Amino acid sequence: MSRPTKKTGFFQQYSHFILDFIMKCQAQIDLHRLPGTSLNTLAWKTVEDELNNMQNFHVLKHKELKNQWDYLKKQWQVWRGLINRTGHGYGPLSGTFDWPEEVWENIIAHKDLLEKLFEGLSATGDFA
Repeated sequence: MSRPTKKTGFFQQYSHFILDFIMKCQAQIDLHRLPGTSLNTLAWKTVEDELNNMQNFHVLKHKELKNQWDYLKKQWQVWRGLINRTGHGYGPLSGTFDWPEEVWENIIAHKDLLEKLFEGLSATGDFA
């Protein structure tokens, strides 16, 4: 008996929309968010409408967008955890990680944009 194939999400199939998602979320945060909060209902609806207007082959819903938000936030938290520890590929004298670029690409994509998007929204280090 064969196992059913796992359904691939929109952002996995069309990864070029991840950057659009991040930019649209950041625009809404810049307009509406108080420090330490997430997107509000109006902002989520705006992001949903704007992304749906960019393409006509898949209707994105709030749950799918929120899942992508949570996934990116978790990626960002992992990255923040990596840069806040020593060892494991981190060179304290140089202040850099000595992993090859392929490793970084697998750890996180769009790390600069995610830092701007999630900074102040997540507890890291002793507060995680």
